[in-house]
Amino acid sequence: MTQNQPLDYQALVVASAAPRESDPAPAAHAQAPSGGGPATPAPEKSPPARESARPKRSPAARKAIAAGKRTKSLKYVQLREDQVIELDLLARELQAGRTTKTERLTANTIIRVAIDTALAHQHLLVGDTEAELLDNYRRALDTALDAESRKDQES
Repeated sequence: MTQNQPLDYQALVVASAAPRESDPAPAAHAQAPSGGGPATPAPEKSPPARESARPKRSPAARKAIAAGKRTKSLKYVQLREDQVIELDLLARELQAGRTTKTERLTANTIIRVAIDTALAHQHLLVGDTEAELLDNYRRALDTALDAESRKDQES
């Protein structure tokens, strides 16, 4: 792409959503019986148990991750309207309440902090749906915060 060509954001979104060669092939949802009758649903596989430790990464992967932390890339996320409103309000409150005015605090800042937190505690992300992931993650965080609060009260 030359410098004079405009960036095609729709193509970027489509390309980032396209399956990669490393992605597993999609499983068939139904299997037709040999008699040619109606299809019966394929048995569902149980999700693999989530290990508490991160997988081992190669030195090259660790180097790429470290380099990626110094730069920022575009990633499009679909947010609900209530999330957009609350996120913008929180960003404004944090921006207004800063004591050190070295960097702006924006909605993108909060999103990056949330992602870094989820990645740092990915062993807490357990579930098959967004609702289950969120419920289990919140429950684990609440439990940890309650334990910390009790510990502080005992001191």
